Amino acid sequence: MTKFNTLATCFAFLHSMHVLPQCTMEVTGTYEAACFSAGVQWHITDGTAPYQITITSLNFSGEWTTVSDLSDGAEVFEVGSTFAMHITVTDALDCVAQVSLTPDVPHRFGTSDESIVYAVNGNTGTAQITWTSASVACAPQELTYTIRHPETYEVFDTGLVGAAWTEQPTTGYWTYNALLPSGRYVVEITGEVPCPPGSDFYPSVDCWRSNFATEIWVPTPGNPGVNVALRVMLGGVATTAGLMSDALRTSGLVPLTDPYVAAGYVHTGYTGSGSTTASTLAVTGQNAVVDWVIVELRSATAPYTILRSRPALLQRNWIVADLDGDVFINFPDMLPGEYRIVIRHRNHLGVMTFPFQLGVPVTLIDTQNLYTGLYGDWFVVSPSRRLWPGDVNGDGLVKYVGSANDRDAILSAIGGANPTNTVNGVYSTSDVNLDGVVKYTGANNDRDIILQTIGGTVPTAVRTQQLP
Repeated sequence: MTKFNTLATCFAFLHSMHVLPQCTMEVTGTYEAACFSAGVQWHITDGTAPYQITITSLNFSGEWTTVSDLSDGAEVFEVGSTFAMHITVTDALDCVAQVSLTPDVPHRFGTSDESIVYAVNGNTGTAQITWTSASVACAPQELTYTIRHPETYEVFDTGLVGAAWTEQPTTGYWTYNALLPSGRYVVEITGEVPCPPGSDFYPSVDCWRSNFATEIWVPTPGNPGVNVALRVMLGGVATTAGLMSDALRTSGLVPLTDPYVAAGYVHTGYTGSGSTTASTLAVTGQNAVVDWVIVELRSATAPYTILRSRPALLQRNWIVADLDGDVFINFPDMLPGEYRIVIRHRNHLGVMTFPFQLGVPVTLIDTQNLYTGLYGDWFVVSPSRRLWPGDVNGDGLVKYVGSANDRDAILSAIGGANPTNTVNGVYSTSDVNLDGVVKYTGANNDRDIILQTIGGTVPTAVRTQQLP
């Protein structure tokens, strides 16, 4: 506890003699901090009651607040501040004494740099997780941890930090005692615990801290190199329910082999089979396959350079899945570092991300999120982003009129003469909404999507793919 003393000498007019005598008044104070509050106590000597006491303090929002109180003795005042506090006392003869106080112990809060870090072994598919900045909490060992699966909310493990985590010497970091097996998890640190020793001004007050949670992706065994989890939505197949339609799959139209190779795309550094299985395409629900996509790994400094590329499967829940069933993409022979990711689809404009740090731990890049760094203009349907649909001829442009426009490609696909014709049960780039039907007019036609992509009002407008 720190004690501050100040002697204030002031002069007051003596009304009977008009002489200014010296008046002595002293105010002393102490300032004790609990976990989330502070208490001030003061005492006045050699003054004349009644007193006017004014306390000025900087609060959490960065604003100065003033509280006044009439008193002739010691008082206690609780504030939510960790900053200096100024006490001014004015007595009945207008003598003034002041004291400035600071807390004797720091407040204990979670901080913005709190995080979960984890070291992943790509060969074994396990991860060691560590809670960093834990030392700022009041009593980390008494907080509660929960490790659960994010989609099912099934709890993998839960309990007190002190029972299942080990504090690292001198660092204040806590390491989970077991290796976390492959899978997706949310790790949460929550709870309120008693104030630590030394903060006994309000010993019954619990330590305040906000809940903290981190999502962790641990790759399956045999995935060294670089791993990235991708989420993307195709604008031509989005539904009001949020999940994309899997009409191609339910109609049995999604091919078992990479359709991009057949269309002339040459992969870079890909040695896989380029094939999926009938059982993969038989999966229903939110993990059902919508269509094939291409994932490219590009240089962070030279974005036109494709370092690696590979085919992948896009699911209804926007997750880009590897052909082996993993819900992330693995580039096995690449070193950890900064890379850009490109996602392509056969009749949508491709998208490229800003550089991201990638490694064996799976890095999540959600292209739907408005805060994810992506190049170019975007098809935004609040609160998410989507790939622009309508690049029927695959030239990186969406055009409604003029040479090499995409609208004529749809008309040609249905015969070129009668606009009311339809072609059913096809896997075609002219099927912009991926329902297995190519239509030029009428409900759910593919032509109108092209017009919407270019703006909906000026038919000569062109939407350009933002890829170098």
